[in-house]
Amino acid sequence: MSRAAPLTPSDPRELAGHRITGRLGDARPHAYPAEDPSGARVVIRLLPPGADPGRFLDAVEPLRGVPASGVAQVLGGGLHQDRPYIPTAETDGIALWYTRR
Repeated sequence: MSRAAPLTPSDPRELAGHRITGRLGDARPHAYPAEDPSGARVVIRLLPPGADPGRFLDAVEPLRGVPASGVAQVLGGGLHQDRPYIPTAETDGIALWYTRR
């Protein structure tokens, strides 16, 4: 996992029982390393305001718990202040969701 930057005043500190521990880059959606209630490390992606929550949650639901090889396992999904979010298992390696050219 790459090093996380400190949280900004506008970043959440907690999301659905997950303790946010930092911020990963300036990517959209925002990505936050976090710990679930059991202490397991996860990454939470918080979509920008205006994302369609219903469409997002419908797309995420079939992915919950599907074993994955080479990608982060989807652990759930929900809403935070009308913004969709998705927690995934933390994986080591290069960040494929954010590449600046």
